[in-house]
Amino acid sequence: MKVNELKKGMYVEIDKELWQILQILPVTRGNWRTYYQVSLKSLAKGTVVERRHSGTDDLTYAFLEGREVEYLYEEPDSYVFMDTKTYEHLHIPAALVKDQIGYVRHNSRVKMQFYGGNAVSLDLPAAVVLKVVETDPSVRGDTVKNVTKPAELETGLEIRVPSHVVTNDFVKVDTRTGQFISRAAPGEIPAEE
Repeated sequence: MKVNELKKGMYVEIDKELWQILQILPVTRGNWRTYYQVSLKSLAKGTVVERRHSGTDDLTYAFLEGREVEYLYEEPDSYVFMDTKTYEHLHIPAALVKDQIGYVRHNSRVKMQFYGGNAVSLDLPAAVVLKVVETDPSVRGDTVKNVTKPAELETGLEIRVPSHVVTNDFVKVDTRTGQFISRAAPGEIPAEE
């Protein structure tokens, strides 16, 4: 696949190692040809490197297999998921999904990406609905716009929410930025609640 066809979030294979594209920026200087500044994260080591490529360079696109899994529980150094088709329990190293697990409720289903039979990452939706388990009470008369306060969600994730949000509210959270979007509408609240 040509470098100019790649997008953020895609996976490529370089020297038999899997890398995720964190950022790809076209750079044009004067009348020179455009090159691409690519920020890549190694999934094996977790290191981030910057590389320069011309738009016509070829990189090997990594085809990932997506499987639906159910999040069961946490162990000291891993998270346990169950494949919903085979009922196999998958022990995923904590380092692999630690940045994403805060958006996944216990016993909820999510898609997991696999490469060569090994788990790579979770494929999260753009937004999730989570319950606020602890936050400061609202202050009466606080009418200043954009006032936020810390809130702890049911998964342990901590975000900033507007002052009108109270404990036991359900909120929508952007999984890409970790920011509050809105209160959840009644139809968006998970069924088991």
